[in-house]
Amino acid sequence: MRLRTLFRTSATVRVAPFAIALCLYLYFPSNQNQVLRTVPYAPALVHQAIGVTAPYIYATVAGLGVWQMGQAKKSGLFDYPLVRRQFRMAAQLALPTVMLGLVMLVLPIACALAETGIAPTVDSLWIPAHRLFLVCCYLLLGMAVGYWFPPLIAAPLLAAAVHLLVSFSVGLEPFWLRNVAGQFDLLMYGELPTWQAFVAPMLWASALACAATLTWMFRNRPRAAAAAALVIATTGMFTAQRMVRDFGATNPVVSARGSSTCTSDVPRICVPSYAAPSLGKFTRMSRSVLDDLRENGISASPSEIRSTELDGRRSRPSTHATWRLPLTGPMSPRVHYERVLRYKLSLLSVSLPCEQPDPVAGNKAALFAASTAGAGEQFEGALRSWSRAGEGRGPVVKEIKRDAQAALRLPAGQRKAWYQDTVNSACS
Repeated sequence: MRLRTLFRTSATVRVAPFAIALCLYLYFPSNQNQVLRTVPYAPALVHQAIGVTAPYIYATVAGLGVWQMGQAKKSGLFDYPLVRRQFRMAAQLALPTVMLGLVMLVLPIACALAETGIAPTVDSLWIPAHRLFLVCCYLLLGMAVGYWFPPLIAAPLLAAAVHLLVSFSVGLEPFWLRNVAGQFDLLMYGELPTWQAFVAPMLWASALACAATLTWMFRNRPRAAAAAALVIATTGMFTAQRMVRDFGATNPVVSARGSSTCTSDVPRICVPSYAAPSLGKFTRMSRSVLDDLRENGISASPSEIRSTELDGRRSRPSTHATWRLPLTGPMSPRVHYERVLRYKLSLLSVSLPCEQPDPVAGNKAALFAASTAGAGEQFEGALRSWSRAGEGRGPVVKEIKRDAQAALRLPAGQRKAWYQDTVNSACS
């Protein structure tokens, strides 16, 4: 069949304007607001853009597959005995619907990227490619249903079933149901679903699609086709379930895949690339705090200061050489952001040489460091919370404040000696 004739006679072409319009309606304005609040990271934007529309797209292509196959069977298009010829005709019949699914996937993504000004990356292509594969699987499933059942009844029923099962899978238990449905959790900066999270839904859907296709493609040998379909469906679905059985409510992700921008001097200060214009501000604040700490005898010589946003939701702990701080993200718009940064840098600078230090001496050293860095008020607030958490801590907090304030009034050389003595006494 010629392509021109194929598209002229396809029901998909007549349905396409309404399907695309509804897809855009689902994106604007509710999902659009979520996209604009998403972290400026291409895979996260792409995932957010099609997260709401994906179940609707699956349902649309499944329903169209039922209708297209029903009409083709009615016209005698699949009366030929050669499987190879039937496969070619089925591929031609599915082509317009696959292209419609592709357009419905690309449109929300294009809108999201255009509105935010974020350029697509190689990692951002994995999610739409994964969704397109699932679109093809649901289309094949719909075509198999359309061969065996009346399309007027089967098309709306299958479309509704697909939409409900996929969209409501996030609220179902056991948790593996949402993972084999391909409903990913929201992504943070630098995150991407693991290969198991990508493969399991593809394996589940393709097993169903292949098994259903065998039942009508080899209908002249029903027993062999039924046995092969049962083996393929059972094996694929069981393997997919075993892959995701330990995932929990959210799918696993790999982190640190986002681009970063770093300074060249020591300590290197690294932030996400979208925050590069603010890197100079972060550098000045960080080095100012480190200079103040070192002037008072506090060892503050990290080789690198990294924004915790670069590690995604599973932030790694700081080490002596690498300090991790929330340089960017939700804390950056705050009015007193500089004091928060000073406070966290001062806490990282206090290194006590034991695992269970004396809390009184340790808090004295920490309050001294925070006050030196200009963040004494923040640490005193933490001390008040600590005081309310247990009885008899009020006098201890007063002692901590008194000794730390007295140390701040000492000459520079004595301040350094006092700090070292306090750190040593915390572990004696």
